[in-house]
Amino acid sequence: MNIFICGTFLFGIAFFLHIIVWKIRIPKNQMKTLILIFFSVFISGMISISFVQCNKSLFCQEAIIYFSEIIHVTIFFTAITFSYFLVYASFIGESPSLFIVWNIANSGKIGMNKNDLYKLIEDDIFIKPRFEYLIEEKMVNKIGGKYLLSPKGNTFISIIIIIQKLMKLSKSNG
Repeated sequence: MNIFICGTFLFGIAFFLHIIVWKIRIPKNQMKTLILIFFSVFISGMISISFVQCNKSLFCQEAIIYFSEIIHVTIFFTAITFSYFLVYASFIGESPSLFIVWNIANSGKIGMNKNDLYKLIEDDIFIKPRFEYLIEEKMVNKIGGKYLLSPKGNTFISIIIIIQKLMKLSKSNG
């Protein structure tokens, strides 16, 4: 239970700081700022907890027990943090699924027919912002009207390919 409470408490502090920072000014690179906030809070929190626990015991004799708890808290915190990052990314990345569901929800009880929905879906909403984001994040370079993967993009794709192979996923699904 201590692992759950500690991980949730640290996540709550990080989430609260996230809200405060966003109320002051939304950062240009939101995901990097989120990573910085969440993992700074986590590292500071774990150092503080370790210091308090070590001072409670005589010469840190119980450090092995606390080390295993730190590992468990790290796994729990990282899992909920990355889950939150995925959800948050869908909000800032203008997720196509979220866009579609949002428009259907806004249509109310009358609903939305397929043709009206197709009129909303266009390159300016779905394709162009993604290319701009990839270029801004230096994942893709635009050279002479063509898009080429940058070294950062190659690294990203390599990681995706490794995950696909490990999980035996289809490469055609993207």
